[in-house]
Amino acid sequence: MEIQDEKMIEIFYTLENIQRVDKAIAFHTNQENADKFAIWQYQQIKNNFIMQLTTLLGGLGIPLQTPPLADYQQAA
Repeated sequence: MEIQDEKMIEIFYTLENIQRVDKAIAFHTNQENADKFAIWQYQQIKNNFIMQLTTLLGGLGIPLQTPPLADYQQAA
């Protein structure tokens, strides 16, 4: 049971990290001279956290289906 609790903590921590990265992306996107490279870097970090979350939830038998991971270059 303890392992489950550790996984829950890691899931929560990963969700918090995704939220922080989203705020950083929004901050850089809303700048007058948006730093596209910084936005791209943050998007890559977010993608890594999403992959980590998918793995963590899958380990608990909770499949997570996500759309293709975002690539800022495609959105620009």
